[in-house]
Amino acid sequence: MDAARTVQEYAALIRVFGLKLPTGWFGRPYDNLHELTLVEPRRHRLLIELDHRLLLSFAGRPLVAAEGKEASITAFDQLVFDWSEYGEPTPHCKVFSEGGEVRLIG
Repeated sequence: MDAARTVQEYAALIRVFGLKLPTGWFGRPYDNLHELTLVEPRRHRLLIELDHRLLLSFAGRPLVAAEGKEASITAFDQLVFDWSEYGEPTPHCKVFSEGGEVRLIG
């Protein structure tokens, strides 16, 4: 199954989930919950948008595996995490060029 479809099926089943980046939780663990608002496969990239504010752009050919209430995204060459704050439109951007794992945790 392809990466985008796995993300879509996971989000349809779980609905809301926490986000754990390669450096740790985004927000409070098990408290900040997000919804999938877009998943778009590109030739050498996978785009995932959460809450219309958090954009994860995975370069390369990431692998997505979902089991139970968790999904993991690995084997990417680079992740660009572009997000704006919930109370303010202040933009932020973080680049993960060392690879790692991103987890969606329901």
